[in-house]
Amino acid sequence: MTVYAYRCPHCSEIEVTFRIGTAPAAVPCPDCGAASVRAFSAPMLARTPAAVAARLQRAERSASEPEVVTSLPRRRAGGAVAVHPATSRLPRP
Repeated sequence: MTVYAYRCPHCSEIEVTFRIGTAPAAVPCPDCGAASVRAFSAPMLARTPAAVAARLQRAERSASEPEVVTSLPRRRAGGAVAVHPATSRLPRP
């Protein structure tokens, strides 16, 4: 089933589901009964993976309500960093 949008001249936009290719050009408005004309919009073909959607929602929430940090994150215990000979000529801070 596909969701189609229709625009009523007196009310607002209406969403109706039909099988693909069977949507009529106009449907009656459920509120006032006027003929609602089909409104064309971009299809929602892409689906966002759940992990990406969760990260996007978290980033959106943190824009208005940033998370409070009570301690610094722990550093990973790692070995010595490999030094490339080309980096020895770079200026140091």
